[in-house]
Amino acid sequence: MDVSDIPSSQETVEDPTLPGSPVEGATLILTPENPEARLAFHEVAESLQVQTQDPVTHAAQQHTRKCMWISSKQQNDQEVRRLSRTASEDLSSSSPISSPRDPRSSFRSQDESEEEFRIWKGHYFLSLDQPPRNPSRGWVVGSLRDGPHMNDIVLCLRSGNNKIYKVRRNQAILQIDKTSFVYVQPMTDRSTTMVNGDKISRKRVFNQSSARLAFGSLCYRIQYARGSYADDYPSRVKDYLNKYLNIPTTLLELSLTPTPSETSPITIGQWTVSAGTVGKGASGMVSIASNDHGQRVALKRVQVGRDRERIRNVQIKLETLAALCQRKNENRLLRLIEVITDDVRSANRIADVWFVQEPAAQEVLSTALTRGLFKQGQERISIVTTVLADILGATNFLHRNRWIHGDLKPVNIGIRTWTTECISLVLLDLDDAEKSPFPGRYHPARPGTGGTIGWLAPEREMTGYNELADLWSIGVMGIEMIWGRHPWRHGKNPWRPGPEASELQKEFQDMYGETVDALNKLHDEGTN
Repeated sequence: MDVSDIPSSQETVEDPTLPGSPVEGATLILTPENPEARLAFHEVAESLQVQTQDPVTHAAQQHTRKCMWISSKQQNDQEVRRLSRTASEDLSSSSPISSPRDPRSSFRSQDESEEEFRIWKGHYFLSLDQPPRNPSRGWVVGSLRDGPHMNDIVLCLRSGNNKIYKVRRNQAILQIDKTSFVYVQPMTDRSTTMVNGDKISRKRVFNQSSARLAFGSLCYRIQYARGSYADDYPSRVKDYLNKYLNIPTTLLELSLTPTPSETSPITIGQWTVSAGTVGKGASGMVSIASNDHGQRVALKRVQVGRDRERIRNVQIKLETLAALCQRKNENRLLRLIEVITDDVRSANRIADVWFVQEPAAQEVLSTALTRGLFKQGQERISIVTTVLADILGATNFLHRNRWIHGDLKPVNIGIRTWTTECISLVLLDLDDAEKSPFPGRYHPARPGTGGTIGWLAPEREMTGYNELADLWSIGVMGIEMIWGRHPWRHGKNPWRPGPEASELQKEFQDMYGETVDALNKLHDEGTN
């Protein structure tokens, strides 16, 4: 590196995102990285220093300045000096009336090579407090345009330099995604927009804390700013999505995809984990992840060893159910969309397998019960009725297609939406689902092999069962939702043979009778 490339120790780096600074609430900052981008930024900043009496030009300057932070003083940049000189020489040599280039001009004196070349430096930024000119469209990125079609982020001036920078007047759009992430989308196939070295032709979501972004030959580092990590940021995004983009959402839903962590992300295939472990299924831990198209999924991680055949059978089952849901357009069941493993050849003794499933639930029914979402009185009964109707509808879909869920309980009922206008649920954890027996037949009882104590139908352990075992579980959940507590929760299984069986079954029968009497009383009060 030439000594002249080293910034002066007198030039301190300003951070506009610090508390109290001009851009402290910004969501995203876009920093010019290569000399072309820094020179283009300088030229735009320089144009804003020009005083003008023309109202159109003045309006364009004001609008351009909205998304720019410019350093308080110019700084030396030798790379930009060399680029500027090369561009000038190329322009001069290409002119038909230019003089022949003096070969001695290639030999610069030491003093000339160390000559300072001072430019304006800074960032572009996106802030929810300063919406773009057309919020529903997003922040339009491109070269300078006069009103009324002004761009929000002006990368370069309209001049012959556009041929060097290769930026179109309408280059791309930056917008807030429903996940709360920011995305970029090219505005035309004729423009070149690249993310992390790949040319894109459609929406690309920034689901990691930073990325490399190029428009034409201008390269930038795009990264989430301090403001996007603030405690109040989810509320601000929620309000912005609702007000400007007509996208209703909840803080709970946005919590599934918080601002990407600045530490090294955990990436599984195309998926980046956005929320840590949110639950535990029958066979593994569940996390929330997203890809760069804004798709949000649940990742279930299963560790396999000698039981590879069992996991393979689970995969086949989930693939069969996913195909059924796809064919019947059913969205109330968790669907498998991909399986990823770190041991494709099954060469290792132990391996990890990830089941990628959607939709990613915001919450489960058990937490809705503890958080008081069911209200009280008649309003509670109305909510319980709505929830039960959705659960019964999804379960009926399984039964009509000759499947039994086998482990229905509050933690296996995912909440997709829970608002005063809409409650939408999804059945989770279909790992233990099984095909129904033929009509009039029953699966033999297999004590201790499925279901969960408390919601487990007696016939699963004692005699034989069919689809009606699911209805027992739903009935228990219905009572639990009405009362706000489980009607007869036991730590031990009263249906399992053993020395305590008779005593446990008697306790159950007593509590069951009390529950039926209470429900009858509630029914009588409702009809009077």
